[in-house]
Amino acid sequence: MLTPLPMLLMGGGESVYFGPDTSMSWLPFPHLFVYYGLFFAFGVAMQAWEARVSADLSITWSVRWLWPFQLGLALLVVFPVCVTAAGNREITIVAHFLYVWWMSLGLIGGCRALLSRERPVVRYFSDASYWLYLAHLPLVIALQASARSWPWGAFAKFALIHAIALPLLLASYHFLVRRTWLGALLNGRSRFVAEATG
Repeated sequence: MLTPLPMLLMGGGESVYFGPDTSMSWLPFPHLFVYYGLFFAFGVAMQAWEARVSADLSITWSVRWLWPFQLGLALLVVFPVCVTAAGNREITIVAHFLYVWWMSLGLIGGCRALLSRERPVVRYFSDASYWLYLAHLPLVIALQASARSWPWGAFAKFALIHAIALPLLLASYHFLVRRTWLGALLNGRSRFVAEATG
């Protein structure tokens, strides 16, 4: 319920648009730090709560059956409201609040219901994801700078930048990060030990 408070500062408190602000520096805006921190705190609290309750939490009706409704409402009802109510700050903030939480909870539930067993490929990409997030910016900026002069449309440039950046970033993770101290820092010591011994 605290999520709307930092959202009141989105867009400098004046413009109305959908989605959180984007910080163009290495340091996030203070209200973005609070905004994303609320989701992080929720995840930590959820993990702590799950550690104290039944191991069968992932097969309860709420996790198995509620997530399609949350995703459906977020995508089919709330998102169109966000787009059409772009001129009304109050409606946009309420719609954004509903959208981010229903999407988050729906995706968590969907992953629990559909991806509950260990899959090596999913685990690999999950482990690599944080490195890709941290390392992508300089590479993507360089590719975008060179793509400005390409005589293609935006979608072709978008696809080609992804086709170039993703393999390079995955290769850097696999050969330079995965089995190093940095991989242990990003993925946890238990994953590092398992990789080293496996």
